[in-house]
Amino acid sequence: MPSFIGRMAALRLASSAAATSSSRVVIAKQLGARVSCPPQSSLPLLRAGFVRAYATPGRPKKTDTGSSTQSAGRPKKTAAAAPKAAAKKATTTKKAATAKKATKPKKAASPHKPKKKELTELQKEKKEKAKVLAEKAELKQKALFTEPKALPSNPWQLYVTRQSAGVTVGQDTMADRMAKLSEGFKAISLAEKEELQRTADENKLQNAAAYKAWVESHTPEDIAEAQNARNLLRRKFDYPKANGTHKIRDDRQPKAPRSSWIYFFRARHGSGDFNHLSQTEGLKQIAQEWKSLPTVDRQPFADLAAADLTRYKKEVESTLHRDIASPR
Repeated sequence: MPSFIGRMAALRLASSAAATSSSRVVIAKQLGARVSCPPQSSLPLLRAGFVRAYATPGRPKKTDTGSSTQSAGRPKKTAAAAPKAAAKKATTTKKAATAKKATKPKKAASPHKPKKKELTELQKEKKEKAKVLAEKAELKQKALFTEPKALPSNPWQLYVTRQSAGVTVGQDTMADRMAKLSEGFKAISLAEKEELQRTADENKLQNAAAYKAWVESHTPEDIAEAQNARNLLRRKFDYPKANGTHKIRDDRQPKAPRSSWIYFFRARHGSGDFNHLSQTEGLKQIAQEWKSLPTVDRQPFADLAAADLTRYKKEVESTLHRDIASPR
């Protein structure tokens, strides 16, 4: 239905005495082409409100905008407003996207990685040699070749040391010098030999005290690591060649556990049944007995070995602070 303002406007226009066909057109436009001007004979009835201002009976049709006939006083929205709003919205969206893109940090371009050059055979050989030398130097540092120098601990060593002191090397070879020293040692008197023996015994005690002090200046872990390094040097590099690799004597180190075979051998060797045989023959017969020994008879020796292994594990944990299964 038309609004109240629309009906009143229609009434005022219809009541005019000078209403023409043009006025009816204006009324029709303002009412959205829905109201037609009635004839002059219907003006009294229109004023009285008995005649509707519709061209056709029935409910008014809705406009394209979804509402009823526009009121006379309101301006009608044009179709040009929709593209402007859409353009404004698109511009706002584009500005927001541009601002968001500007604030996003750019990824740094990854530098071009140069291609590695392949080493020649000579370079590979030098690199491998340097690696071996570095490993050897590291093992030598861990091996603790810093034992105190031992004094002569027997009469012969003491005699050679005294005779060689202050003597320059001449044209004689080592064999010739040692032959002359041997003849001189045999020719010394009994009193001189006793004096050499007494001094050598004193040196032996001094050596033991100095060696023990050196060992105890390091922790048991350091001594165990040093012994392992010496073993690797001997196996991999055959070092040192002159004096050989000596085992470090440390009473603090856990003693290795004995196997069931060792317990069996000690029991059979101590029985005296093989005293009439040589050491090699006795070892062969004991080994043959062990091979033919039933599992039931081996069980007591296996129990001894298991108990010794338990003891070794406890000592390693308490002394070296590690598990025997962990790598050295």
